[in-house]
Formats: sequence, structure tokens, C-alpha cells
Amino acid sequence: MAMRLAKQTRFLFWGIGLLTLFGRDTAHTAPAPGDPAVPQTDGGSTASGRERLRRVFDALGRPRPAVGQTPAAAGRIALEDLLDAAGGRSQPAARDPAALAQGDLLVTPAAGRPAPTLEPVMGEILADAATERPLPKVTDAVEDPTLPPVAAGAQPAATGPAKTMVRAEVIGDSARMVLTLPPGLKVIRAIEPGELLLRFDGPFNPEGMDAAVKAMTGWVEDVRYGYNTLLIRASRAGTRFETTGESGEVAVLLLAPPPKVEQTETRRVEDSRLHYLQSRAMTEANTLYGGQARLAGLLWESPRNVEYLGRQGLNETELGRWRRAVTLYDRALEEAGGEPNIISAKALIHQSHSRELRASHAVRESNLNGERQYTSGLEGSAPLTNGWNITLNLTRVHYATEAAANTEGVTTPASGEFHRANLMFSRDQDDADQSRFAVHVGDEAVGFSAGHRFNRPDRAVTLTGTWREAYADLINSLVAGGWRDRASVAWEERWTPRFTTTLTGAWNHYGITDLTNAAWSSGLLVDARYNLLNAANFTVGYTMDKEQVHHRGTRVDAAGNLYSPLPAADRETHGVSGSWGDNWSDYLSYAAVLGAIYDRATGAYGPTGALSLLYRPLEDLEAGVDLQTSATVQGPTTGRTDQVTSHVRMRF
Repeated sequence: MAMRLAKQTRFLFWGIGLLTLFGRDTAHTAPAPGDPAVPQTDGGSTASGRERLRRVFDALGRPRPAVGQTPAAAGRIALEDLLDAAGGRSQPAARDPAALAQGDLLVTPAAGRPAPTLEPVMGEILADAATERPLPKVTDAVEDPTLPPVAAGAQPAATGPAKTMVRAEVIGDSARMVLTLPPGLKVIRAIEPGELLLRFDGPFNPEGMDAAVKAMTGWVEDVRYGYNTLLIRASRAGTRFETTGESGEVAVLLLAPPPKVEQTETRRVEDSRLHYLQSRAMTEANTLYGGQARLAGLLWESPRNVEYLGRQGLNETELGRWRRAVTLYDRALEEAGGEPNIISAKALIHQSHSRELRASHAVRESNLNGERQYTSGLEGSAPLTNGWNITLNLTRVHYATEAAANTEGVTTPASGEFHRANLMFSRDQDDADQSRFAVHVGDEAVGFSAGHRFNRPDRAVTLTGTWREAYADLINSLVAGGWRDRASVAWEERWTPRFTTTLTGAWNHYGITDLTNAAWSSGLLVDARYNLLNAANFTVGYTMDKEQVHHRGTRVDAAGNLYSPLPAADRETHGVSGSWGDNWSDYLSYAAVLGAIYDRATGAYGPTGALSLLYRPLEDLEAGVDLQTSATVQGPTTGRTDQVTSHVRMRF
């Protein structure tokens, strides 16, 4: 059956070629022979058509067409015979008498004569038919004045199916693909579980499909489209498809399946843990506010999580908001009363900010002018409500010197006592800033001071103003009941957890009894600290302390000479130091400092050192002693200053 069908197709192909050729020849043979409109050459269409017809009949073993018979008629008869031979008709077609009169004879091939193949003949026929088709006559074009002119060499615009614009977006738990169809194109949808089939009533020619599929990564697994269809398969089981519109703009919406209860809880725990680790990383990167804010969101979701409460308490402590930290630690201890880390963190806060009383005594001696000072102090502090704190400091100084200028300008030995009391109120702001106000009472003056500290995780700026504060750093100021006005700005920058710098600029005004304008100066202090080995107890530092005196007040002595009762002098001291400390036992710790100083203004230089011991027999009781010494060499003069300070601190 298959061989018979192939044979029928083969003969039908030959017949179509014959009809195509002969039909064209019929049109060309209409004019009579000798008509000048028809070329009488071997390459003419009529002559070549007849010649090929004869070759076909010879190949079929049939007699050639009769004289006067047209090639078209002969070709049709040959085609009918071909169909009969191939079995395309059950009975041979009846011959038209007129056709028989034209020589339509059915003649079978001679017996024993092989039938030659027809493929070369048909190939020549079709090739000649393709080359002999007459070209249309070119006529002069007539321009239409209503149309825009056509540029020289311009090609006609290519035509094709109108494009369908495709775009996609992902919003939360849904994804959307929007198809903007050309006018007249409509769509029919078929939704199956996990897939959507769109069938259009015309050609579907999308533009932007690749970008849309890329935008929906994770939502679609497979997207296929053909001539008038579009198939979308979801990548997640349970995804629902919804469509809107049938023409114009068609939207395909993919909705994620609702998560199971177990999946929701697992995801919530994983997200919480991830956010917690992110907050830890932000804290370590010195972005405390970001870490604190992220952890606050986790605490809102899990207000009883002990780990979150403890970490947030540590963040608040680092930000200077220790009261908030204590509240968080108390909440954590309600959930886990025996957590040692929480207990330790809260105890450290109480040590730093609890009510306390400190008594101290210091002895200072210098070989310069035989100076000696004995200072006793008592200080008490306590936190109040609403962020307020109070501090009271009482100081008594007994001094003695072998050389001090009196009110008449005569240098004589002097001794005496100096008393001072300071009462300070400070308030911790919610944003970790701190404001303070103090009253200073001395033997000869009553003064005030105010300041504000702008505290941030990586820096702090402190503004301070003081008026008539008792000043005892110079022995002559002690003798003459001196005081100082001061305005300063300090900028502390915490570059890394290990490196900190402080820059302080100040303006100073000094006065003594009966001379309110004893001196005024400007000062600059630079301090840099770096923790070696990432340990806070091993630090190297550099200090530059500069003061430039711009005015000195004068008096007239008994001999009529001018002198400066307050010997303020220019100085520029550079110092380097290294400090380290550790615990010797559970109750005893130590700290040591070694360094050197150089005064660029006077050329003096020398070593410095300090050693401190701290003994804590109880959590709320400590006792300590500090030893300090320094030596300076200035020309032939060598100065030395030693100081010993002891204290006892009790917390309540």
C-alpha cells in the first residue's frame, strides 16, 4: 500500500509539471505562425514546448501528438494516462470525441521495450519553465502628490505579525506577567494544576519574553510558545494561576501556595537567628545603632528570648544607656534566673553606676621650690530618678613652698590651706547624650560650669563652659586664691575598637585676688590610644599638650618694678607611654605605665612612670594605692615630682 501511494505521488508530480508548462505554452501559441509578435527561434517558448512534449511521449513509449494538436491538449491526455497507469482512477476516463478527433489515441508501449526514466526530462521541463516565465513590462512610475517622497535607495518596509509586548515583575508572594496584545488579537485560556495554556486567535509574536522569564526566576519552570500558543509551567507545587482580560492587556498572576504551619515556624526561627547574627555583626563593626534597631525588632517578635534580651542589654550599655540595659537584664533574669552572663553584666553596671562613697588622700612633693601638697578628698555620687545623677565633692589642700610671690612681689616661703566644694547634677538623655551643671565654691570665689556630651557609638563631642572655678594647679594661684574661666570643645573619635583619638581645644582666662586679668591663653590637647594585641589592658599612647599665653597681668612691687604675680608660661609637652594591667589574683589587680616627656618650648625632657594596685576583698568594697613619678632635665637643673595617692571606695 505504501509503495502504491509513493508511486501515485510520483506520477502526480510529473503531471502537475506538464500542466504548468503546457498551460503557459497555450497562451504563447495563440498567434498564428509567422506572427511577428512571436519569436520563431529554437529558444522560443512554443517551439521548445513542442520539442519537450515529443521527448516526453517518446519516454512513455507513446506516439507523438498529431499534427494540429495543441501541446495543452496533448499534455492533458498524457496526464490522464499517467493517472490511469498509477492506479489513481478505478476506470479510465472516457475520451472526448473532439479530443479523439485531434489524435487522442491510447497506444501502449511496445512489448519488450524498456520504459526510460522520466526524472531528467521533468528536471529540464521545470528548469526551463522557471527561466522562460516572461518578466512584467516596466512602466514609468507616477508619483502621488498626497504621499511623502521616497528617498533614493529606500527599501519597502518589512511586514509581519504585530508584536506582543511582554513584561514581568515579582511582588512579595506573587509574580505577574503582563501581555500587551496588538489590536484585534484575543486569547482563550486553559488552566491546569501547575500550568497555564493561552491560545490566541492569530499569530503570537512576543517581544521581551526572555527578560520577563529572567525576572520570574524561581516562579516559572518552563515557558514555551508557538505560532498562536503560550504555555507557562510553575516551578513550585501548588502555585495558582489567575488571568485578567481577553484582549488589549492580559495579566497572568502567579500566587504562591500558603506555607504549612511547620514551615512557617521553621522559617520564622531561621529568620530570627539570621537577624540576630546580623545584629551581632553590625555591633562588631561598630555600628551599634543599626544592630540595636535590628535586635529591637526581634525582641518585639520574641519578647521573652533570653539571648536577645542579654545582647540588647549589652548594646544599650555600649551606647551609654545603662538604665535601659538594667531593665533588659531584669527581664532576662525573670526568664532565666541563674544565667551567669546576665548576672555578671548587671553586676558590672551596678559597680559603675551605683551609689558610692570614695575617700582619698594624696601627697605630692617636688624639689622645685621645695613644694609640698597634701590633698584630702571625699566624694559621693548617687543615681536619681528620670535619668538624673548627683555628685558632691569636697577637697582640702594643705600646701607649703619655699618660694612664692606675695602681694608685694616679694618671693618668700608660704604655706596655708585651700578648700573647695563642687556640687554637680547630670542627666542621661534617651539618646545616650549627657548634660551636666555644677556649682563650685572656693575660699575666694563661687563659680559655675555647664556642659553637654553628644555621645555616638563611634564618636563623642563634649562642650564645656566654666566660670570662676577655683584653680590650684599653680602654687602661686593657690597662695593668691586664684580662679579660672574656661571654654573647651573635645572631639573623641573611636576609629576602631582598638584605636581612639581625642582632640581638645580650649580658651583659658586666669584671675587672682585683686587682679582679675592675671593671664589668658589658648590650649590644644591631642591624645591617641591604641590597644595592642586587641586587649584593652595593653595600650600605647601619645599625648601633646600645648598652651600659648597671649597676655600676662602685671603689678608694681615695692621697688616700683613690674612683675607677673601668676607665672603662666608657654609650653608644648610631647609624651609617649605604654601601659598594661592584669589580675594577680581574684582580689588583687595591678596596672603600670612607663613613658617619656619632652617640652619643646623649654627643652626639658625626662621619664615618667606610674604603678597602681587595687584590692577588692568584697564586691562593694575596694582599696587602692597609686604611685607616680616624673623627672625633667632642663639645662643644669633637674626637677623631680613624686606623688602617692590612696583611696577607699564603698558601694551601696
